[in-house]
Amino acid sequence: MKRKRYTTEFKSQIVLEALKEEKSMSQIVSEHGIDVNVYLALTKVPDFSDFTKRAFPINILDVKPI
Repeated sequence: MKRKRYTTEFKSQIVLEALKEEKSMSQIVSEHGIDVNVYLALTKVPDFSDFTKRAFPINILDVKPI
């Protein structure tokens, strides 16, 4: 069985509906015929902590003024 591919527009619509907070997760999932895990993946808030550690490897409190 092939994986379902969703368009960017469709994904954006799901995210916008989730951000409006007018409908529950189960309502959005059932209306659009998607799996709960797809919904969760689309609406997951990214964790930038790893990025910031790599982008700023030094602790600013350890830096001595010139």
